[in-house]
Amino acid sequence: MRHIMERTDNQFLPVLLLGAQAAVWPGYALSRGAAPTAADLLAATLVGGLVAVALTVRRTRPVPVLILIAAACAVGTSSTPRTAS
Repeated sequence: MRHIMERTDNQFLPVLLLGAQAAVWPGYALSRGAAPTAADLLAATLVGGLVAVALTVRRTRPVPVLILIAAACAVGTSSTPRTAS
């Protein structure tokens, strides 16, 4: 039973996280009729996919994954939308 739980944690949680991120952005913006640019969508897809893949191997290679996630988040921050205040 423990093996099944580890497999679920390693494979499905990153995919669930990626799906939740896509629902929030750009899903919410698209539902309101505001279309993000193609460059923003490409950057979000690449960063989100990279993070999801990295999280699937986080238990076998934690330090490289931490470095990869930090770099991906830094790059991804530049393409996320900024709200006007």
